[in-house]
Amino acid sequence: MDVIRTISLGEKVDLVARLLFCVPLVFIRETIKTVTTALQRGLPVKEYMVATVVRTLMTCFTERQMLYLHGTTSQTYQTWIKKEAKTRNLSPVEDTVVLADGTTMMHWIKKTKDKASKVVLLFHGGGYYIPIAPGHLNWCSSIINASGSTTKTMAAAVLEYDLTTQQKYPRQLRQATLALQHLLKLGYQPRDIFIGGDSAGGHLSLSLLSHLMHKHPSVPSLNISGPLAGAFLISPWVNDDCSTASFRENAWIDMLPHRIIPDVATFFIPSHIRQAESKKKQGWAMAQDADEDWWRMLADVVSNVYITAGEQELFRDHVVIFANMFRKQAPKCRIKLEVGVGEAHDHMLLWEMLNSRENPALRRLDEWFVTVLQE
Repeated sequence: MDVIRTISLGEKVDLVARLLFCVPLVFIRETIKTVTTALQRGLPVKEYMVATVVRTLMTCFTERQMLYLHGTTSQTYQTWIKKEAKTRNLSPVEDTVVLADGTTMMHWIKKTKDKASKVVLLFHGGGYYIPIAPGHLNWCSSIINASGSTTKTMAAAVLEYDLTTQQKYPRQLRQATLALQHLLKLGYQPRDIFIGGDSAGGHLSLSLLSHLMHKHPSVPSLNISGPLAGAFLISPWVNDDCSTASFRENAWIDMLPHRIIPDVATFFIPSHIRQAESKKKQGWAMAQDADEDWWRMLADVVSNVYITAGEQELFRDHVVIFANMFRKQAPKCRIKLEVGVGEAHDHMLLWEMLNSRENPALRRLDEWFVTVLQE
């Protein structure tokens, strides 16, 4: 069933009411707080006004309404290929495959029809309830083109995982496992494969790494012959605790509305599953719930990890603590942490929303890819 058509008449009426009343009032309130905070901290008001728009929409609309307004990942991919691929020196041909379960789709972005020597498997962000944005696909094109400065060729495979309006955890982990399995069946070796994503996409990347180290009881096992080339985690969601200093400091400046974080977690992960995993210190559902020893085999499943956080984001403290724990538990894994000065949650995507020619965060990601490819 096409999930975009599942919104009811009552939900449409409610959506219009929210557009007319909730959005203007919340936007005014959030704008006052954003502008005040940005001026006090010397932050670019234009960039943070984009964050304010996102924060307002996420505050005012339900998960199903956000999906209705946004459209599906397939629709965004098809539009992007038609409008952007040629201008970015990429193949303008849609290339979508259905994975082994018969329903999950994966979308390819390539330079040519020929098989690339390396591939990045992208898991987009959006709290598991918002589909992919064009900016995510822009990242793929940037990574692919940046690889041209090396002797390697790169392609991107974008997983269209089920959103929480359709399926709850661990369905998305099953789909990520299927996607990686598909790449291996195409002949890619683990050393040829990168995985990664932003926010919830970073969360899914960590869930997959956990599954490769410790089989999830409800997900088919996948054994790999060696470590993946790399994983990139852009403002990854690793904890839903809202009591850190960064939550208090950045509640009125970040892209994410701090009030919805616990609700998003509950909507995604059934409470009985979360409680069971947390009690056993397991890290599939939420990476920071795991005992530190959980991650000691990280170097067996991935060679390089790139982690980012924004100085002005809610998740900053979670991410920094988590990255430092990674370094401690997996000293053989090359781990790079960057905290973007003056940046919010997923600022790399925020710059794409602005259609900015400059995207320092994306440039840093491209540089990391080039460094790893040249090793």
